[in-house]
Amino acid sequence: MSGLELVPIGTFLSLLIEQVILTAKAIDNVLIEKECFKTLSKYLLDIVPILEELQRHELNDTPTVRHTLEFLKENCDNAENLVLKYKDSGRFYSFLFCRRIANEIQEATRAIGKSLAMLPLAKTEVLYEISDMVNKLQAEMQKAEYVASQSSLMILEKLNKGIKEQKHDQNFRNSMLEQIALSVGVSIVPAEIRKELDSLRMEREEAAARKEKQEEIFLKQVIELLSHADAALDEDEIRRQYELIRNTVEKSAISNGKILEYDAFLCPITKSVMVDPVNLFTGTTCEKAAIEAWFLEGRKEDPCTGKPLADTTLRPNISVRQSIQQWREQNYFLKIRRAKEILQSGNSAAYDDAFCEITKVIKENLVTKYWIAMEGLIDIIVLLVGTLDGNLKSRSLQTLLDIVHCFTPSKRPNLRLCANALCTSPILLICYVTLIICTAMPQASPKFVYLELCQPNSLSKIFRHLKCSDKAVEAGIFNHIIACVRLDYNVCTSAANLLFELLQENDRWGQAIQQEDCRWNPDFCRKLKQLRGTIAFLVLIILDNQFSESAKKMEAILLQLCCDDDATILDVASYHWYKPLVRRLRDGFCDRTLKLDIKFVLGNMWKQGAYDRTLSTNNSSHDRSFTHNYSPESSKQTMMRGLEKMQLLDEDVKHLGEDGVINPLVILASGDAKSRELAFSVMAKLCTSFENRRLTVEAGAVSLILEQISSPQVSPIIREKCSGIFEKLTSSGLEFLNGTGIVLPQRELMITNLIGIFETPSTSIGIRKPAFRALLSLCKSAKVAAENAIASQNGLSIILPLLEDSDKEIQKLALELIHQFSQNESSRIADFLLDGTRLETLMPFLEDESQPELQLLAVELLTNLQKSNIELIKGLAKSGAIPLILHILNRGTMEAKENVLDLLVGFMNPADIEMQKRLVESGAYPLLVNILISGSKTAKARAAALIGNLSSNSLNLTEEPNRTGCFCFLRKKIPTCEVHGGICSVESSFCLLKADALKPLVNLLDERDDAVKLKAILALKTLVEGIGSRGVICLHRFKAIKPMLDVLREENPALKEEVLEMLEMLFKVREVLDSYTDDVKIPLIHLSAYRSGNTNDHLRIKAAKLLADLELYSKSGSSPL
Repeated sequence: MSGLELVPIGTFLSLLIEQVILTAKAIDNVLIEKECFKTLSKYLLDIVPILEELQRHELNDTPTVRHTLEFLKENCDNAENLVLKYKDSGRFYSFLFCRRIANEIQEATRAIGKSLAMLPLAKTEVLYEISDMVNKLQAEMQKAEYVASQSSLMILEKLNKGIKEQKHDQNFRNSMLEQIALSVGVSIVPAEIRKELDSLRMEREEAAARKEKQEEIFLKQVIELLSHADAALDEDEIRRQYELIRNTVEKSAISNGKILEYDAFLCPITKSVMVDPVNLFTGTTCEKAAIEAWFLEGRKEDPCTGKPLADTTLRPNISVRQSIQQWREQNYFLKIRRAKEILQSGNSAAYDDAFCEITKVIKENLVTKYWIAMEGLIDIIVLLVGTLDGNLKSRSLQTLLDIVHCFTPSKRPNLRLCANALCTSPILLICYVTLIICTAMPQASPKFVYLELCQPNSLSKIFRHLKCSDKAVEAGIFNHIIACVRLDYNVCTSAANLLFELLQENDRWGQAIQQEDCRWNPDFCRKLKQLRGTIAFLVLIILDNQFSESAKKMEAILLQLCCDDDATILDVASYHWYKPLVRRLRDGFCDRTLKLDIKFVLGNMWKQGAYDRTLSTNNSSHDRSFTHNYSPESSKQTMMRGLEKMQLLDEDVKHLGEDGVINPLVILASGDAKSRELAFSVMAKLCTSFENRRLTVEAGAVSLILEQISSPQVSPIIREKCSGIFEKLTSSGLEFLNGTGIVLPQRELMITNLIGIFETPSTSIGIRKPAFRALLSLCKSAKVAAENAIASQNGLSIILPLLEDSDKEIQKLALELIHQFSQNESSRIADFLLDGTRLETLMPFLEDESQPELQLLAVELLTNLQKSNIELIKGLAKSGAIPLILHILNRGTMEAKENVLDLLVGFMNPADIEMQKRLVESGAYPLLVNILISGSKTAKARAAALIGNLSSNSLNLTEEPNRTGCFCFLRKKIPTCEVHGGICSVESSFCLLKADALKPLVNLLDERDDAVKLKAILALKTLVEGIGSRGVICLHRFKAIKPMLDVLREENPALKEEVLEMLEMLFKVREVLDSYTDDVKIPLIHLSAYRSGNTNDHLRIKAAKLLADLELYSKSGSSPL
C-alpha cells in the first residue's frame, strides 16, 4: 500500500497540487537542457488549475477516480525524481548524455499526459471549459517531443568524431573543452573544470559498478581528452607539484638516470608497469585490459595464486594508479634535467637526442611543458639557435614550437618567454621568421607567429626593414593569415592588422595608415582574392562585434576586392554581408567613389589631407588597373539574379533592408522587362520582413505594383510576382503606416483595382490567389473604403460567383469576403444564394470539420442572411443543411455552437410548426438540453430561448386521450402529461418535461448571467401561460419558484418584471401561495417602497399590487389571487 488509500480524495488532490507546484519550481534550479525542462515545467503548471477545479467540485471518491489520481501521482513522482536527479548531476556529464535526458523528459511528459486522459471528467460536474482544457493539454503532452539543443548536438557530434578519429592535438582538446564549458555555463577556470572532471570520474566508476561498459569506455575517452586541455591546468598547482616532485627526486635512489619501479607497479600477467590498475576480490592488482582478456580466454583463477575466483568483479585501485603516476612524473623530471645537462654541456653531437627527449616527454604529458620552462630550457635553446647550423638549427626551432604549441591566451608563459628571448636578438628573430614564411617548417603554428610577432615593433619591423613582403606573399603568408580564422581573438586581430599592412603599397611599409601616398597593391589584392577562405575570413571579422578597429580595416579590404568583380560581390553576399551588393545595385559599376570607402570605414584614423592627395592621382597606372568597362544595367541584373537564387534567412532579409537594398530595387522595377522581373522577384523574397514592407511602401512601390497587377499587357510572371508582393504588404493591413507621413493611393482605389482582376476569368490562378488574399486583408482593415468600392463597382456581382469557382482556395477566400459584407448586403447575397442550387455551394463548408474556422464563417454568414430573408430557411432545409447544422451543434467548437443556435432561431419560429417538427425529428431537442447543461453562457441563453419557442406550441400539439371500453366497464386509464393534461412526447408536442429539459432550465436560475436567467424564466413561463395550476404545481415540485424569488433581490429590472408576472400566475394556486408568502413579502416591500435608486415606477407599481393582493388574502382568508 502506498499509504494514500485512506487519505480523503480532497486531501489527496491537495498533496498532488503541492507536489506538482514544487516540482515545477525545482526545475528553475536545473542548469542543463533548460528548454526541455522549461517545457515540462509549463506543462506541470498547466495541470495545477485542472486539479484545483477538480478539488473545488468535490469529486466522488470512486475506485475509478482514485485509481486515476494515483496513476497521475505516480507519473508526477517520476517527473520529480527526474528533476532531482539532474539538478545535482555534474554539468559535463549531463551535457554528454543530453539526448538521453531529452528522451527521459519526453517519456515523463507523455506518461503524465496519458494519466490526464484517464480523468473521468464525463462523470463529474466539471464545466465544459475544464474538459476542453484537459483534452487539449493531454493530447499535447502525449504528442510532446523533446530534442537536445542543436548547438549541443553539434558539439557532441564533433566530440564523438574526434574520439573516433583519435584526435590528440591540443587545438582540438582546447576547443572541445571551451565549447562544452560555454554550452553548460561552466567558467573556464581550472578549479571549475577540475570539479567537473572529478564528477565525470565518479560517474565513470559508477558506470563500471553498474557494468555499463559502453558508458564507462565513453567517459574514459572524454576524461582523457578534456583533462589534457590547457584550461584544465592550474599554473600555481603545477608549480607546487613541480616543486614537490623535484624535492622527492632529490631524496630518491636513482639508477642509470631513472627511478626504478616497485614490484607492486607490475601487472602479474603482462609483467609491465600498469596504466589502469584494478583489484580482484582476492586483493590481487592487475592491468584492467590484461585481466579482461584473461577472463575472455575462459580463465577464472587468480593470476597470482592460481586459486579459482568466486567473483570476477573488477574495482579500480586508485592508490596504486596514483603511485604509478607519481613515479612516471618523477622520471619525466629526470629526463628534462638530463636534457638540460646535455644542452649545457657543449656536446653538439648529443643535442639531437636531447631535443628528441624533450619532444617525447611533452607528447607523453603536456604538463611537462611548464616544467621545461621552469627549468630554464627555453632560454638555453634560444641561445643555441644562433650558434647552430643546418638541421640542428631547424631541430632547435621545432623544439621551441613544440614547447609553445597550442596554448590558449591565458596559458602561454612559454610562448611569451620564447618570443621575448628571440626579440632580444634581431638576427635570431629574422632567422626564425624566415624559416616560418619560407615554409622550411610548414607545420609551424601560425598562433606563435601572429600573436607575439605581428606587432608594429616585431614582425612588421622585420618586413619593413628587409623589404621582404613580396617574398612573404610568394611563400604563402596569406595562407597562414587566413588560417587564423579558426583561432582566438588576439590571433585574429593580429592577423587582420598584418593583412591590412601587407596590402598597402608604399615605400615605408608598416605606416600605411599615416602615409600620405598609401594605396592598394593590385597584385597582392588579386592573389588574396584567389585564395580559398579569404572571403570567409574577412566577413567573419567584419560581422563579429568583438573586432572593432580590425573590422573597419577588413571592410576596406573587402570593398576593394569587390570593386571590379561581380562574382566576388556575390561570394561575399553568400557569407551574409551585403554592403558591396547593395552598392552595386545602386551604382551599377565600380565608381571612383568606391575609392573613398577606406575613408568611410576608417573614420578619423586617417588624416584628412591624405585623401585629397590620394584622389588627385586619378590617372595613375594603379587606378587604371582596377578600371573595367562594366555595363551598369547588366551588373545590376547580375546582382538581382544572385539574390534571387540565394537561400535567405530571416536575419539576411533584415540586414538587406537595413543596408538599403529596397530603394534600388524599386527604381529597377521601373526599368526594362528583365530588370522588372528580377527586381519584383527579389522584392517578393524581402517582403517577408515587416520592416522591409514598410520600406517598400515608403519607396513608393504600391502604385507601381498595382499598375503591374492590373495591366493585362504586363507578362504573367511579373503580375504573379507583384500579386505576391502586394499580398505580403497588406498581410497585416496598412495601419502600421499611420503617422509615418507616407502617402498611399486611396484604399478605395486599391480595392477597386483588385476587384477588377476577377472580371477577367482567364487571369491565372497564380495572380488571382495572392490578389484575393490582399483584397481580403484590405477589406478587413478598411471597412468603409471596402463598402464604398464594392458599391461603386457592383463588386458583389463579381465576388459572389467565385463561391462556385473550381479552385477550393478561391471558394474559401470568397466565403471570407462575402461574410465581411453579409450584414450590410444581406439581401443581395441571400437573393444570389437562393437562385437555383447555389446554396449548396455552402454545404461543403458546413460539412468540413477539418477547417472549423471556415465552418464558423459559413454559419455566421447564414445567420446574418436569415435575419433579412425568411425564404433562406426553407432553402437551407431543402438543400439538406439541417443535419449538417445539428452536427455542428453536437460536435463543433463552442463559438460555432453559439452561432448555430442563433441560426436556429429562424428554423424554430413558433409560427412555423412544420419547420419546428423537422428540427425536432432530426434530433435537435436533446442537443439543446445538453447545451443547457454544458454550454457557455451565451449558448445556454440561446438554447433556453429555443426550447421556450418549442414549448410555446406544446399545449396546442398535445393529443386528447382516447379512452376505449364500454361505459359499464372500467375504462383503461391512459397516462397523460402532468402539465399539458394529454398525450405528450418530444417529437409530437415538443414537451420539455418529456425532453428532460425542466431541471436544466431550473438550474439556469442559479447562473450569475442575467441573460441566461431571463431566457430560462421565459421558457419556464410557457408551462404556466394558458395551462393553469398543473404547470404551477409542476414548477413547485421541481423547486423552480424559490430561485425566482431570489431574482427579486437582484438589480436587473427586466428580470424582476418577468418574475413578478410569473408570480402573479403562480400565486393563483393556494398550495404555492401558502408555501412562499413569507419568503416573497420582504422583497416585494423593498420593490414597492419609495427610496433613492428605486425609480422604476412601473416595476414598483407591479410589486405594490402583488403585495396588496397578498395582504388582502392573508387578512380575509379569501380565495387565492
